[in-house]
Amino acid sequence: MDSMDWNSFFSAFSQSAAAIIGIIAAFLISKILGENEKLENQTDAIDRLVIKYNHLKSKAAIRSFEWYDRRQIEYSSKLTKAIEEEAFEGLTKEQRLEKLYEIMPILYRTLACEEELDKRLKAMEPIYFPIGNGKSLKQASYHMALAPNGLWDNLSEERELIDQIEIESHTLINKFKKLESGLHATRKNLIPLKNAIYLQSIAFLLTVVYPLHFMPMVSNTQPQVGLSATVIATTLFSFKGVFLLLLCVVVLGIFGYFLQVIAKLQRAYDQAENCLLPEYMDVTKYSEYFRNNPT
Repeated sequence: MDSMDWNSFFSAFSQSAAAIIGIIAAFLISKILGENEKLENQTDAIDRLVIKYNHLKSKAAIRSFEWYDRRQIEYSSKLTKAIEEEAFEGLTKEQRLEKLYEIMPILYRTLACEEELDKRLKAMEPIYFPIGNGKSLKQASYHMALAPNGLWDNLSEERELIDQIEIESHTLINKFKKLESGLHATRKNLIPLKNAIYLQSIAFLLTVVYPLHFMPMVSNTQPQVGLSATVIATTLFSFKGVFLLLLCVVVLGIFGYFLQVIAKLQRAYDQAENCLLPEYMDVTKYSEYFRNNPT
């Protein structure tokens, strides 16, 4: 062992370690840059989905929900039959509405429903004919309004348009949820990258810089490990120590820069997640009447 060339050993060891660290660092840097590009794509996707959200809200806002409910109640034969069978007798206002929605589940339950139902009930109130001795004969009022030509086609067309908007809204909600899940998962993937850079920094100091500080060594001598303040100061302020310190500053500075990049990406992902407001994933925010639509 006395004749071993320690200079060759430390040189080969440091070069091998530096090569391995360089390969891993290149992979990490490539991964970080890829995450940055992915964030840009996801941010663009958020902007596109928000534009679509506002578009669907505008489309839903111009649909005739109240007109649809009014006409359905006004000309419904099912409702006429229920009134004739006195299905609404003795019910409170709330109970009458619930009964109406039970009979006609296709309604969107707009504010017009109560008013239109009251009209139908009043129009079909039974007629009482006095028959003497304080008694009267009750006779049902067979009030049946006939729908204008083409009304049912118009109602069907309006229903199809509303249903299409609701389907598009649910589809958009699923896209928002998928994007939110992707943002959360991608942000979590940044943590292992940060830890890998910390490990790379430690590995660089232990397997590259530390072995190099032994060189050059006098032939046929054994390396001496010393951690005293005198040894450290002597090595640090030597010509060799200045270059090793410069190497540390450069390499660790590069690692530090990419740690900052990761921290910036994490903040950007947090901001992107905050941009996904709860209203984007609530169908009732697209239209208050969608929650009551059974389709």
